[in-house]
Order: sequence, then C-alpha cells, then structure tokens
Amino acid sequence: MSSKNPGVFRGLVDFACELDSSLDAHLKTATVFKGTSKSIQNELLESMLEICKNKIKEETAEALSSVLHKELQTLIGDCPHKLIAQTYDGAAPLSGVNKGVQTRIKEVYINAHFIHCYAHQLNLILGKATSQNTNVRVFFNSLSGIPAFFSKSPQRMAALENVAGHRIPRPSATRWNFKSRTVNAVHEMKDALIECCSTLEASNSRETGSAAAGIKRIVNDPEFEFWLEFFSKVMPHVDIMFSQLQSRNIDAAKANASLKVFNSAVQKLRDECDAMVLLLPPEQKRKFKTDKLVAAKEQPDGAEEA
Repeated sequence: MSSKNPGVFRGLVDFACELDSSLDAHLKTATVFKGTSKSIQNELLESMLEICKNKIKEETAEALSSVLHKELQTLIGDCPHKLIAQTYDGAAPLSGVNKGVQTRIKEVYINAHFIHCYAHQLNLILGKATSQNTNVRVFFNSLSGIPAFFSKSPQRMAALENVAGHRIPRPSATRWNFKSRTVNAVHEMKDALIECCSTLEASNSRETGSAAAGIKRIVNDPEFEFWLEFFSKVMPHVDIMFSQLQSRNIDAAKANASLKVFNSAVQKLRDECDAMVLLLPPEQKRKFKTDKLVAAKEQPDGAEEA
C-alpha cells in the first residue's frame, strides 16, 4: 500500500506546480528529465544544504570576530600593535581574505599576520602528495564512493549496520582525519561490506542492485585491496601527527620533531612494501612488484620540501 505522504521534496514540487502551469505540464508530459528521481532529489537537497551551510559560515565569522575583539580588548587594551600573529585552520569563515575572521581581526590589529595552522598545512601536503599518482587518486575516489552509496538510503545503512554493526564515516576532501576513519572502517569491515553488497544486489531497486554490485567489485579488486592495506598502515601515523599539531602547546620546534618521527615511520612502511605484496594472490604479485610497489615507495614531487 502506497503512502499518501509524498515526502517534503515532492510536496514542494507539487506545490510549485500549483503556482506554475509550465512546470506542471512539464512533469506530466516529460519523458527525459523530470528531476524527481530519488538520486536527483538527494543531490538537490545536498545543494540546498550547502547553501545553508555557507550562509551559516558567514554569520559564524561575524560572531567569532565579535567574541575575539571583546577578549582581545580585555587582554591588550589600547595597544593593538602587541598582537603580532593569529592562526586558524583553512576554513573560509576563519581564513577568508574578504569576510573571514582573520581579515576582521587585522582591520583593528594591523600586525596580526595570519598563519595557517600546522594541522591544516598537513592536510594540504597530504592532499598534494596523494594527488601525484593516478592509482592513488583512483583508490581514494573509489573509497569515497562506498560511504556515499550507503548514505543515500536509510535502507542501505540499516542493511550495513545489521551485518557490520556500525556505519562507514564519509571522507572529506580536505580533512585527512575523516579519510583516515573511512580507510580504517572499510579495512575492518571488508568482509561485512561484501556480504551486505551481495544481499543488496538482489534488491527490487535496479539502481541499488547495480551500485551494490559495483561496490563489491571495487572492494574485491586486488589493486584496491593493496592500497587499502597500505593506507590502513599509513593512516594511524597521520592521525598521531594530526593530533600533535593540534595540541595547545605546539610550537615550531615540537612540530619539526613530530614531522621527523612521522617521516621515519612512513619511510619504514615504504621499506616494508615487499612484505605487503606477499599478501596478494599469486597471479597479481608480479604486476604489483613492477608498478604499484614502485608507486607505494615513490617520493611525491615537493613533498620532502613541504
């Protein structure tokens, strides 16, 4: 039995049709694009959410600036030249050159030069390093498609939770601690993911079944498995480094010491790549020894200087 409630999105479309006869006629006669499928609805809703978030960010910048001005007035008083630096992450409300907090603060405290926080710089460096290799880019693109698939449907998320016991966190384009959570979750839930996707393949929805089959192929792909294993070993060191750079007592000397430890740990992983290849099926070992193994060991351009 179908529900009489069309949902918020379709309800808004129906209301718009009452006000716009052209839209009403289009939805009744169009055979190519109506914009009412579940996937398109989700994309449009996500776009609306993004607009709302951007508006909130602008209001956040104004509110944060007001609070900081009040606190700085208490600490510095009539000596604005004493504030010589300010540092935040790279989020637009904070670092934006037009309406960001750093710009609003510098209007009063002209010596308060903005410095990106160390943790944000780490995000930028890691993003650049992993974008240099096509295989790694493909891996992370494939990885992001897994939580995206499940998050689009409550039924899919319920199916995964029923098998695995928890959800997969979605990665972020700029925040590597979110990518780390996704890598670790997929690595731990690999068998459960395959089982869940096998179940979803039999779904009445052609879209769900087809996408589930695609996710299963990705998770079972030897190349994906190699990079998943590799980054499951790298990411814990990234998490440690990220946490240290965000500590309250961090300074340049401590950041440099943490970076040396991080570099040593990653170099050790490069040296252990041969052992990782042994985990692959026999027919894949020769291929990975020639290209993927080299890629895992390579030093991205500019990474050492960064």
